[in-house]
Amino acid sequence: MQVAATRGQGPVLRGAIEEPPTVGELVLDRLREAVMSGEIRPGARLRQVALADALGVSRMPVRDAITALVAESLLVEVPGGGVMVPVLTPAEQDGLLSLRELLERHALQVLGDRPATAREGAVGEGPTPGPGAVREHIRFHRTLCESVGDRHLSSALATVWPSLERVMSGAGDLPQEVIDSDAALRRLLLVGQHRRAAAAVEEQFLIVRGWLDPGGREAPGPHAAVG
Repeated sequence: MQVAATRGQGPVLRGAIEEPPTVGELVLDRLREAVMSGEIRPGARLRQVALADALGVSRMPVRDAITALVAESLLVEVPGGGVMVPVLTPAEQDGLLSLRELLERHALQVLGDRPATAREGAVGEGPTPGPGAVREHIRFHRTLCESVGDRHLSSALATVWPSLERVMSGAGDLPQEVIDSDAALRRLLLVGQHRRAAAAVEEQFLIVRGWLDPGGREAPGPHAAVG
């Protein structure tokens, strides 16, 4: 932290102190990570009381976190009360990929019509090999789409990103082919080759589809309380 001297006011501290996360934010992050990582398996039914006891918190932040995750489509309500991690069918997985591909190619078309200076914020860092590669891959493409500044586009993709990240994380390590494809896509975006970038995205989705193998189903977890 730096201290700056100002005339007549004494020293002024530089560097604002960030507020610590609230209990609600911590609970939401913990539950989201548990769903995304597969710690809570698809098909597992969740009970507020069990989760609150396991996390050592009251039911209110758990309830709020569950509401938020339902809005993100990471949890779904089930008959008779409660929620569960949805088991996505092969058709649903393919639908997520198709929707993302369609909207991402639209984003590239919009960006290609803009001046180079307006496209700079569209290019984030691509993924690198390792445990966080899937998350980095999603963040890279999410940055690309959100840079368009179209709230309807962002809204349409809001539930696609977390669901896709969950599916892809459950499939194992992100293939090197996808990492290399993102690197090539990034280079094309940096030089303004958006038509070629759109073709690269189309090729990448073929790789991702082959990796996820829509012919297989997610393994359901136990229909029990998860804490």
